[in-house]
Amino acid sequence: MTYTKKTGEFTRIGDTVHFTIDITLSAKGSSVGSAQVAGLPYAKKANATSACAIYMSAVTSCVGDTALLAQVGAGTTTINPRKMVTGTATILTDADFTNTTILRLDGSYKV
Repeated sequence: MTYTKKTGEFTRIGDTVHFTIDITLSAKGSSVGSAQVAGLPYAKKANATSACAIYMSAVTSCVGDTALLAQVGAGTTTINPRKMVTGTATILTDADFTNTTILRLDGSYKV
């Protein structure tokens, strides 16, 4: 993958990390498989919840009644973006992205 924009900011207050991530692809390349955003500054507490707002544009399969969601994996520094279709959450894959996909994430989690 190549990017025209890949930025992130975070603030840690006590045991809570707040983050903002903005990614714009210029080419998705030959990447295949599940989508992940890696590199958060601290690992999420294993038994804590996380809250993420997600925005995407220029995508292939997230249309109509599809809801987007994302969560930080337990004990990791990785965000797993998902789509909810007819009540089932599935991890986004390379098939969901185009060469110009924009992905924005805002959220918080406990460490």
